[in-house]
Amino acid sequence: MGTWSEGPFDNDDAADFLDEVSDGGAGVLREAIEDALRSNEPDASDASIGVAAACLVAVGQNPALGGDLPEDMRDELIDIGGELADMKSQALQLLTQLLNGPSEWRELWEEEDAFDDVKAGLQPFLQALA
Repeated sequence: MGTWSEGPFDNDDAADFLDEVSDGGAGVLREAIEDALRSNEPDASDASIGVAAACLVAVGQNPALGGDLPEDMRDELIDIGGELADMKSQALQLLTQLLNGPSEWRELWEEEDAFDDVKAGLQPFLQALA
């Protein structure tokens, strides 16, 4: 997992996923969340994409959370906010599952002794989805 920080968008998989969202909109977000939810133990890449997707749904609810995102992405999320509202419960379920269940994503963060920082960083997103 190529990462540069603990933020939900600060890794190679999430960065590539943002490009996909720019091209495909809400459908791409929904698919990523559903794919990650289907897996009992997602690999690091699927989990990173799932985290990014869930956090993008949260940004659609609270644009202030998207401070690290490009302005055009924040604008797009605001534009599709109604569609994202329908995904809130699945996004919340996914983040909760990834933070509390087994996954390669979690194991990698734990190996780096950074899981608590990742978990703390996701709290504002969880609150926006609750």
